[in-house]
Amino acid sequence: MIISERDAHILQKMTQHCDEIYETLQYFGATKEEFLGNSICHGAACMEFQLVGEGIKLLSRNILGNGPEVPWNRIQEMGDFIGTQYYNADFEKIWDRIHEDIPVLREYCANLLKENNYEIIRVSPIPRK
Repeated sequence: MIISERDAHILQKMTQHCDEIYETLQYFGATKEEFLGNSICHGAACMEFQLVGEGIKLLSRNILGNGPEVPWNRIQEMGDFIGTQYYNADFEKIWDRIHEDIPVLREYCANLLKENNYEIIRVSPIPRK
């Protein structure tokens, strides 16, 4: 599928935010227990998740209609929930969405970028202190 330059830019940013979610988990600890017990990790990962959800709102219908394996609505709804109801967030559900939905989304975005010869923006690992 041929994508527009605008969609490519959004996909690049979304891929970067997906990577930053995982970089956050690596930095603060990659286990569910470490995630659930660390409010700084919650905040950082949730902000990136929210940005992914906002990116979905900006994509063209062409992109959204050709990725049936991606749970677009569920990711967008979780991003919206984080943005408006963070204090009521269920971090176990967020953990599940990070591990079930974000990998599918990231792979889809990266594949579209590769097919259209766009660069995938890489996140440089932050050394753990």
